[in-house]
Amino acid sequence: AAGASEEEGQFSSSSSSSSSSSSLSSSTSATTELVKEVSIRVMVRGRPQNAKEIAANDPMAIAVHEERGEVAVPGVPNSFCVDRVFGPSSTQDEVYEAACANGVVDGAIHGFNSTIFAYGQTGSGKTWTIQGTAEEPGILPRAFDRLFRGISQHCAENPQQTILVRCSYLEVYNERVLDLLA
Repeated sequence: AAGASEEEGQFSSSSSSSSSSSSLSSSTSATTELVKEVSIRVMVRGRPQNAKEIAANDPMAIAVHEERGEVAVPGVPNSFCVDRVFGPSSTQDEVYEAACANGVVDGAIHGFNSTIFAYGQTGSGKTWTIQGTAEEPGILPRAFDRLFRGISQHCAENPQQTILVRCSYLEVYNERVLDLLA
């Protein structure tokens, strides 16, 4: 957030839903458990203050209570409870592991449609969390690595099967949808 009046943090959601072509399912019960594990979950990551905010002695725009899964906005009487909260010191690895990217990816490998969704104000850390850097990759590079390793393993075990991967990477900004892969 650029100042104390702006909300800081991002909301991430992920889910898997059944696809009509779940030919990769190894068993119905395992698939059922996987779907239960990765149904919609909402998580918030509060980013650390940047150098400008620290120099200006700006207060944090949100208070995160990781142990309670709660986010509070100063001046707002209600707090917000979500499935998981990550504080400003959280690492890319912690977010990836907990934000169900592996479960969502495993769902995709088993034939489920999967989504990872990041929402937040400009400057709240969405791009950092989703893309990361070469040194600290975000959710997408880690998810693609896991996806293609899983597909390679599956194809080695089932050479007669063909797997089709479709991916969309979209940005909604000022009510315009931008295809970031185009």
